[in-house]
Amino acid sequence: MPDILKKYIAICLLVIIAYGMVVSCAPTLKPDVAKDYYEDLTVLRPTIETGNTVATDEPITPPDDPQQPALYTDSVPDITFMLDSLLDSVALNNRKKEFIQGYTIQVYTGNSRVEANDVKAHVYRILPYSKPQVSYDLPNYKVKVGKFYHRLQAFKDYSTIKKKFPDAILVPQLFRIK
Repeated sequence: MPDILKKYIAICLLVIIAYGMVVSCAPTLKPDVAKDYYEDLTVLRPTIETGNTVATDEPITPPDDPQQPALYTDSVPDITFMLDSLLDSVALNNRKKEFIQGYTIQVYTGNSRVEANDVKAHVYRILPYSKPQVSYDLPNYKVKVGKFYHRLQAFKDYSTIKKKFPDAILVPQLFRIK
């Protein structure tokens, strides 16, 4: 057999196989079964028997016999007392706390008080709403900015300060509750 005929047969087989794969992967349309579905569930529903089935304008009075249970009662118990006691215990625990865990941005740490005050002034120019503080922890002066509950809250100020002070770091710190 010549080479051209072999190539022609190979191409035809590839086309037939590809067509078969496309047809077999195509979604098939199924008839809509949900339209014809019907099921009667009235047999499974509970029935409530009442003594009076005729509607009247007279108000319903409680039964004379106190031993007979009422037809309808509250199914949800009142949890107000339990909720109040839980909230009181949470408030008491919160009052006992003197410190809270948070984060601050440490901009400078070093031996020079003059440098620490210069950094504090520069930080105040960068973030005018912030209150940078200089603290002295033997033997270093530290300049810290902000009091944040979470790292994400500090990230905006941290990224702004990091542009001018590449050595700035975000440090965990305990803050006194007033």
